[in-house]
Amino acid sequence: MSAPERIREERLSELFQAWRADIDSVPLPRLVSTETAVALVRCARALDSSRRAAEPPDGPAARRDGLVP
Repeated sequence: MSAPERIREERLSELFQAWRADIDSVPLPRLVSTETAVALVRCARALDSSRRAAEPPDGPAARRDGLVP
């Protein structure tokens, strides 16, 4: 790697490090509690598994699109 390329790499690295530090300096509030997130995931999984049992193997869209005879 030539000297100008190395300098560009170093400057880009410094820019990304400064950018990361700037982003990390702003606190991000919690959007939902852990309990709420877990409950939503469990509910979505239960809904997904109940839908899967009622759908054809290739999914409802495949039958509508004529892909499944």
